[in-house]
Amino acid sequence: TKMASRSLLGTAAVVTSAATVAAAVAVVMTWRRRTSGKSKRVKTKSPSEWLSEVQEELYESVLPFWMSHSYDNVLGGFVSCVGRDGTPYGTDKHTWLNGRAVWMTAEIARHKSEAEIHSLSGGRLSRNSLLGASIKTADFLLRHAVRPDGQLWFCLTGDGLPVHLERKPFSAMFTCQGLGCLAEVLSQDSSTSSQAEKYANEARAMLDQILSWAHDPTPLGRPSCAGATLTPWNVPMIALSLLETMRPILTDKAAHYEAEGAIYDDLIFFFPPT
Repeated sequence: TKMASRSLLGTAAVVTSAATVAAAVAVVMTWRRRTSGKSKRVKTKSPSEWLSEVQEELYESVLPFWMSHSYDNVLGGFVSCVGRDGTPYGTDKHTWLNGRAVWMTAEIARHKSEAEIHSLSGGRLSRNSLLGASIKTADFLLRHAVRPDGQLWFCLTGDGLPVHLERKPFSAMFTCQGLGCLAEVLSQDSSTSSQAEKYANEARAMLDQILSWAHDPTPLGRPSCAGATLTPWNVPMIALSLLETMRPILTDKAAHYEAEGAIYDDLIFFFPPT
């Protein structure tokens, strides 16, 4: 069952909101019931029991699996295509997964001490290794995924050559969120403050580009269709999460971004400019 959980949860970023945790746990438990042939309802658990189970899956199974089998310690980045036994069946590195991986590893390093990570993972992980993976993956994306026009390649080869470009902002959104979180973590240590500012500047510039695309996606190469009156919830939903994550490094333009967030918060989906 742990291996099944790796497949279900490993390709997503670490979940932190209560709603997402509950949804992730429900998926895992549904999978377990189906694969075990049992259809009876799972006994209701307390929040603390769910927390304990999710933490066990995350720190003892999911993270060690991906750090051991997917992370490229030489070039940086995470290989996307990994079999259930950990054997890679491709060397491509998708930007969605890698942007989330930057955030995932940095977010854990932001909230957990070395001793806590060691204890939760049973010695399988360390804070330094997670933070190092976040930095190396961020550098890989900045070096290879970001194009001169501000768009990001959707997929790269293992050594960083472009494979595919999508006409949507999500590769940039997930990368930006990761860079913002990494900048916040590094800013907490005076010895890495200059490094933090580098990632913060990259994240702020990327955020402005993303918000511009949210209002007018035509620079992404997406045509403006006369019959389209609104977009799905995905762009504003992720934009709200992105703005919340970036809050600590947006102090100089806080009012501007607060107003931008209010647009998505009130409308949830946005109407394209007429």
